Amino acid sequence: MIRGIFLKSVYVVLVGRSRNYSKSAADNLKDLLLKMPRDTKHIHEAQKHRIRIREKGSKYIPGTVNLQVLGTGAPGSPACVYIFTDQSRYLFNCGEGTQRLAHEHKTKLARLEHIFMTQTTWRHIGGLPGLSLTIQDAGVPEVTLHGPPGLGEIFQAMKRFVVLRELKVNAIECEPGYFYEDNVMRVDYVPIVPRNQPQATANGDWGEPMSVDDTDYYSHERGSGQTTRKSSPGSDSQRIRQKPIEKYVVAYICKLKPRPGVLCLEKCVDRGVPPGPLLGQLKNGIDVTLPNGTVVKANDVRGPDDKGPLFIFIDIPDKEYLQVLQEKRQLFEKYQATANDEENIAAVVVHFTPVEVAEKAEYREFMEKFSPSTKHIILNEKNNSSGNISVHRIQWQLNQLNDLVFPILSETNATENSVPSMANYGLRPRKGYDTNLEPKIVQEEYIEEILKVPGFSEALTVLKNQQRDYL
Repeated sequence: MIRGIFLKSVYVVLVGRSRNYSKSAADNLKDLLLKMPRDTKHIHEAQKHRIRIREKGSKYIPGTVNLQVLGTGAPGSPACVYIFTDQSRYLFNCGEGTQRLAHEHKTKLARLEHIFMTQTTWRHIGGLPGLSLTIQDAGVPEVTLHGPPGLGEIFQAMKRFVVLRELKVNAIECEPGYFYEDNVMRVDYVPIVPRNQPQATANGDWGEPMSVDDTDYYSHERGSGQTTRKSSPGSDSQRIRQKPIEKYVVAYICKLKPRPGVLCLEKCVDRGVPPGPLLGQLKNGIDVTLPNGTVVKANDVRGPDDKGPLFIFIDIPDKEYLQVLQEKRQLFEKYQATANDEENIAAVVVHFTPVEVAEKAEYREFMEKFSPSTKHIILNEKNNSSGNISVHRIQWQLNQLNDLVFPILSETNATENSVPSMANYGLRPRKGYDTNLEPKIVQEEYIEEILKVPGFSEALTVLKNQQRDYL
């Protein structure tokens, strides 16, 4: 009986949607498919354009930098954060579903060039395959992965089922004392490594050898006509000794580059500064002398300098890492309330730490040591809003067909103590925490949308009558 109801429900949806497409729309789709590029020329052009933008943007410090929560870590949602500026993008963690959320909320990935991973588990890197294909097609020429040791090997293994011919991928292992730096910010790596690590045997072995498939399944697409194998079956080169996964988590301490204050044109006019190169010098912090001999100081016609806020990403997966965090407390004290310099007090701390650790007294004590002005954004399963609004839209619409087969999902909009998807923290200019872009579940809108489909109401009435007959 349920099977019959299900088939009829699906039929109604398909019929309703097919009637909604006109012949002209079908013709347009056909034309689009015929004109769709079949080679990678469009990717090469997009890459050239992206390189030109990057070279131009690298000469100045961006005036807009925002930290945006893409995935909240709620059930069914990855925990990931997007840093975007007016010239480049950075992603912190890339769990499965990251690409879907970015697409749904129109978060552009075309300028993404750096992805920072706190761990190498599926929860943190599961979205890399789909995301890599997306940014490759968008024309991103190169992406750099930052994370624990082994991240590069994982990505190499992924290439067996993800074809990335046009995207260059670099992997950087985050070691103590090293950092990444560009014209936007500096990112210091803080490895958090438990003491008890897997050890090799006395002869240096890591255990039984493991078979490795080194077949190049895509060689035929390069003109060879058949798949190739780098080594013969059963050879020693196909068997390696697997090194156990090292326990390794990376925290990131980020600080924006200082930026001169904004030039006030009204003050320049009042002091008689003519249009031209003198304005550019004042903007860059250089005092100028006018033709009449008057000296105009840059500090008199500019706003206060932005020395760049500091923000931290931290992930403590279990109590073993929590002990290491306590041992590294001196490293974080310089960014907490006890900081000697007010500029070093963290503006934001993003926690990828799971609930069972975040609620421990030791971790709460660590959080409380930060200044009251520090904003804590906790991304884990305690949040109740996944941000997957499209899932709710289709579920509410299917629910109109049969509420037993398609029950309403239990997820609700973000509660007061929950971090919503698309929550934003303005780092430059410093606008603070904002949730105005939070996606909302609006069931009335979804139902109204499907009722507008021509013929749907009539077909739904027929279906409901048939369902009553079955029951």
